[in-house]
Amino acid sequence: NQAIAVILSGTASDGTDGCRAIKAGGGITFAQDEESAKFVSMPRSAVMAGCIDFVLPPRKIAQELTRIGQHPYIAQKRPKMEPALGNPMGGEFIDLLTMVQETSGVDFGLYKQTSLQRRVRRRMVLHRLENMRDYLRYVRQNPAELDELYRDMLIHVTGFFRDKKSFEALSERVFPPLFQSRKLEENPLRIWIPGCSTGEEAYSIAICLLE
Repeated sequence: NQAIAVILSGTASDGTDGCRAIKAGGGITFAQDEESAKFVSMPRSAVMAGCIDFVLPPRKIAQELTRIGQHPYIAQKRPKMEPALGNPMGGEFIDLLTMVQETSGVDFGLYKQTSLQRRVRRRMVLHRLENMRDYLRYVRQNPAELDELYRDMLIHVTGFFRDKKSFEALSERVFPPLFQSRKLEENPLRIWIPGCSTGEEAYSIAICLLE
């Protein structure tokens, strides 16, 4: 979550997957603007993928990197940032989640609180804000920020066979008994997969079943 990606002038789409991964992990991403880039396809690919936070010429990218590097959330010591959100289940943080719910219809109250806090801190870095009170004020003055925060909160973090031990348990302990003495043409097996982001979990379970 403290990683930063910068995509500069170049051809093809190198770097786009890396930007997706860094943004999904709570990091910050930059792409060079087309006006200053000699070759635009590489930064354009990342921008079109929706995984870029800042599109700037190189000089301004350098200025932003300097600023971000001094922000408490990024700086190594981070003396004041950890408690900045306060009690994750109360105060300004819960006010913010309520505002997001009123706008999007999604209740984030049961989501993993540390992940939500990381997303909120990321937005605070982007807007040069160092405490929750200031960010809440910014959101109230800029309602469009709620949509951006909502999209950040829902960004998918997934992969094939992501939790190795879980898939080993499925393959070794769960699936074999389900197929013992089972005639699939008479008694088919249906697998429900909750919370599937972009298909990797569903396909991973299908692969385990086939194997």
